[in-house]
Amino acid sequence: MSVETSVVSFPVWQLTSMGITVLLAFFGFVFTIWKTVTALRDRDAKDAKKCAAKAVAKANENEKSILGLRAELPIEYVRREDWIRNQTIIEAKLDGLADKLDNQGGCRG
Repeated sequence: MSVETSVVSFPVWQLTSMGITVLLAFFGFVFTIWKTVTALRDRDAKDAKKCAAKAVAKANENEKSILGLRAELPIEYVRREDWIRNQTIIEAKLDGLADKLDNQGGCRG
C-alpha cells in the first residue's frame, strides 16, 4: 500500500493576493462590527440625553410649582383679616370673663 502525497503549488503572487484578500475581509468584518457597535452606543447616548433633558425640564417645572406654593401658602394659610377676627373674638371672651370675675368679686367684698 502506498500513500500518495499531493503537493499543490501556487505562485507567489497568488498566495500574496489570497493573503491580502483574507486580511481585507477580516478587517472589513471588524470595521463593520465596530461601526455597528458605535452606532448603537451613539443611539443609546442620544436616548439618554433626551431622557436627561426631559428629567431636567420636569424638575424645573416641579421646582417652579413648589416655589409658587411656597409664595402662596402664607397668604392662604393665615390672612391678616383672619388673625384680626380671631384676636377680636379672643379679646371679647377675655373681657367677658373679666367682667364676670369683677361682678363676683364685687359681691363678696
